[in-house]
Amino acid sequence: SLTVVLVAATSLRSPSSLRRVINGLIGVGCFEVFYGFMQATGNDPIKWSAQDTFGTLGNINFQSAFVAISATVIASRMLATGNTGYKKWFYSVALILHGAMIYINGSFQGQAIFGFSLVVVVLAALYKSKLRFKTAVAFGASLVSVAISVFTAAGVFNKGPFARVFYQETLLFREDYWHAGLKMTLANPIFGVGIDSYGDWYRFFRGSISTMRTGPDRTSNSAHNIFLDISSGGGLPLLLLFSILVVAGLYRCLSNLRKLSRGNVESVELFAVSMGFLAFIVQSLISINQIGVGIWGWILLGVLLGSSNSSLNDHQIPAGVSDGSWTP
Repeated sequence: SLTVVLVAATSLRSPSSLRRVINGLIGVGCFEVFYGFMQATGNDPIKWSAQDTFGTLGNINFQSAFVAISATVIASRMLATGNTGYKKWFYSVALILHGAMIYINGSFQGQAIFGFSLVVVVLAALYKSKLRFKTAVAFGASLVSVAISVFTAAGVFNKGPFARVFYQETLLFREDYWHAGLKMTLANPIFGVGIDSYGDWYRFFRGSISTMRTGPDRTSNSAHNIFLDISSGGGLPLLLLFSILVVAGLYRCLSNLRKLSRGNVESVELFAVSMGFLAFIVQSLISINQIGVGIWGWILLGVLLGSSNSSLNDHQIPAGVSDGSWTP
């Protein structure tokens, strides 16, 4: 079903279509933030079986991840277009509220996705800016970003000065899920254990350390890594096919970055799509293919693959010159 969505999304190539995709994603993100604040303040009109800031996605991790993807797209459009007036204020306020929701939610997924993606967006904007010393600024910012990333990664595994901030017990569980998924893949490299059969085999492959750490009754139906979910369920051939799609999408991201121009509406929207897809890939490394989040990743990937045939590749509009066909 997701493949059908991807193929359909490849036809979304015009600036108006790109705008609708981005506006749709941002609109859903703003709704999730608004609803999350209602839940955080105890004003949720729906009496769920559990009360938390999970929006409509059923889990705080999924809500936080999606809000982070939406925030990444907002930051991309705001920095790439250099909007002024009410548009600048709208994007600024929306970005602040998204960040506040990620903080209130407390899920590491949203924090990691938004932090990494925002750094990439800022560095890309600096690289394409007209600053006289843009190379030096970008290089310095890159060094700072790498340093922060190293300390953050160490903190995730309860090491270094950021351990108290980023370490969560659930990360240990994810290590166990990743370990079991890898063992399933290695034991069944051609066909895997069967699509969506991870939960049937988890206890068999988890190992003694995982059993002692989380208890013998603990189970999982996902490796909490989309790549491992695919390889453990469908084998290495299926993983190869999926990886080819992802690599093709990442290649389009780099191509769109090179062609980014504030005066070209299509290039700006493709940049936002690229950064949103990059945020989704970060999410896919640490979480499951939750349908409410995953469908957006496949839509963005389809748009990226379809952009290889877009008019942007046929002609370029000089920076600072608008084609006059669209306003954000």
